Amino acid sequence: LPIYDPPAIRHGQTVQGIMRRGNVELAVQVRAVEDGKAGETIKVENTDSHKLLRGKILDEKTVLLGQEEAKQ
Repeated sequence: LPIYDPPAIRHGQTVQGIMRRGNVELAVQVRAVEDGKAGETIKVENTDSHKLLRGKILDEKTVLLGQEEAKQ
């Protein structure tokens, strides 16, 4: 029997995006554009600027954002 392994974050879910620059950490609200499991990189949308970003899923509520914008 296959084991159901649900994604940690689902498309449309609003989560916290963490940006790190040097020793400064900034948290922003982002919306997942695709499903993903912990450790995977997914596209997310900044809910304020609507920019697409890529982020690595840390857990079911947090994504570590990359420095570059995602290609549309």
